[in-house]
Amino acid sequence: MIMIPVELQDKIRRMSNLPTLPQVACSILDYINNPHSSSSDIAAIVSQDISLTAKILRLSNSAFYGMPRTIGNINEAIVILGFKVIYTMVLSLTVFDMFPQEKRSAQFDRKKFWKHCLICALLSKLIAEKISLKGVTPEEAFCAGLLHDIGKIVMEQYLHDDFHNAIDYGNKSEKSMYQAESELLGYSHCDVAEWLISRWNLPEVLHHPIVYHHRPEKILAKQSSAQVSRSKYYTAICHIADYECYDRKITGTQSTVTPPPFTYDIVSLIGLTPSDLDSIHDQVPARLEQFAIFYDLFLSK
Repeated sequence: MIMIPVELQDKIRRMSNLPTLPQVACSILDYINNPHSSSSDIAAIVSQDISLTAKILRLSNSAFYGMPRTIGNINEAIVILGFKVIYTMVLSLTVFDMFPQEKRSAQFDRKKFWKHCLICALLSKLIAEKISLKGVTPEEAFCAGLLHDIGKIVMEQYLHDDFHNAIDYGNKSEKSMYQAESELLGYSHCDVAEWLISRWNLPEVLHHPIVYHHRPEKILAKQSSAQVSRSKYYTAICHIADYECYDRKITGTQSTVTPPPFTYDIVSLIGLTPSDLDSIHDQVPARLEQFAIFYDLFLSK
């Protein structure tokens, strides 16, 4: 059961044309969760969308995935890269298409916003590769990092005045966006994300890091079932990756933006050391070159 602040519930009831997850992403998630599904089942769904198929093949053959030979069709891509990689591609591409890149105001640059999300996704993937914890996959970490701030873009599009008032308040009070939203509006982009992804029925391993990446202590306090344990690690990974983007100023985020609060104990919780973080950041320049395909597909519109 999700707990949405009353202030937000009232606004949601007055909203129209609410975002819905495209059917292709919903169908693929259903098939991935079905142990009897085959690669041909998923390929049949993806192939119905010619544009999506072409983009997935471009990603599959990019330097980022480093395949030793050319992948010629969707079924081959699924067999070689795996269900989770393909689902991440589909979910990422469809979500980006739902929120166009046009500039709506001087206060919020959507292209810089998505660049932050992409870099956070890359850092999340690198952290997951570094810690090598059972059940934690770099691909799911990448997906969680990519979508961690989805609530912001929804607010900018559907709760425009609230969002921009929070930006003004945050700039004047030198508080992070999460703090500014919570204090001024009584809800945050994480609450908006919780409402949205509950409608989209995303899996828990994505739900928790998207909702709790600014308050990881909330998920850490939950009972540690196998699924929640994985969610804890993904939440911790997103929390670290997001903060590092601001702290080291490695994204397009404006330098004047106040970083979100950081829970330092999280680093040791997942077995990282400060030197590990330095090592991860040393990899970023080279990995960004491989990452160019994502900028081309997602940010060139």
